[in-house]
Amino acid sequence: MQHCIRMAYEPLFVGVLMLNTTKMLGLLATAGLVVAGTSLQAAPRAADSLPGGDCTVTAESPLTPRPGDQELKVTVSEPIAGEVSAVLPDSAGVRVSEVKVDGGTVTLRVDASAAREGEHPLTLRAGTLECKGEVKVAPTSDTITR
Repeated sequence: MQHCIRMAYEPLFVGVLMLNTTKMLGLLATAGLVVAGTSLQAAPRAADSLPGGDCTVTAESPLTPRPGDQELKVTVSEPIAGEVSAVLPDSAGVRVSEVKVDGGTVTLRVDASAAREGEHPLTLRAGTLECKGEVKVAPTSDTITR
């Protein structure tokens, strides 16, 4: 009799054992994918780790405080494209009205009539790229030449 009961329940026991093994393999595979995905995601690319951290802006010449528009040419250390914006602090007294990009050179049309003497931070932004540098405003001349 016991033999009959054992034979009746044995397929059920083997089925449960196989089901548990399948579940365990599925859990192990899922855990492996999670660990692999996390390690891939945790290793940022150099460009993503410090966006714009290495991109620099260099002005070709200082600005002169005077009425009217003037062009300021700057070079960037990394290729910049798309819609580019130029940001100078209000304390600089320089207003940017246009930004043109031609390869590694960026031309800014600025109004420096209210520019304040000194070096002022300049930031160029294009998408997630930020390039930073300084713009020098030359001192105004108090001497009148005749």
